[in-house]
Amino acid sequence: MIGTTVYFDAGHRQLGDKGKCGKLHGHCWKVEIKIDGDVNDIGYIVDFKRIKDLLEPFDHAMILHKDDEFVSILQERNQKVYVTDENPSCENLSVVIGYLIYETFDNISYCYVKLWENHNSWGEYEI
Repeated sequence: MIGTTVYFDAGHRQLGDKGKCGKLHGHCWKVEIKIDGDVNDIGYIVDFKRIKDLLEPFDHAMILHKDDEFVSILQERNQKVYVTDENPSCENLSVVIGYLIYETFDNISYCYVKLWENHNSWGEYEI
């Protein structure tokens, strides 16, 4: 088993939330990842750099639900947008990242993701 931590800065909002989380805002996200699987000829389960590179689309992006009106507005203005099928909550994004990792590397048998949106709040997912 291996583990790594990746950080990225990104904004998001919760579509339909009438409170402050429904407004565009950002976080310095922390992603704790544990992976198990077959070791390759080099001696890696997965090269840590490949994990970091896989999460690059989130960095300095606005993460939005596909039905959010800001998706097209920001894309038209050449802004970096990561579009999700579900609201980009900490809970949902931990699942998105878990599946992204699990589906990208074919030698993985286990993936655990703990996604922190601040020092106190996190979501986790394992597959």
